[in-house]
Amino acid sequence: MAQTPARIGFFGPFGTFTEQALLTQPDLAAGELVP
Repeated sequence: MAQTPARIGFFGPFGTFTEQALLTQPDLAAGELVP
């Protein structure tokens, strides 16, 4: 059975510092990013 990607929430719109910080963590970056 395939796993569905985790939904990861972060503060701010796309392109902000918080998204960039999240993208440095490969396990989190693989999920669905939700601002």
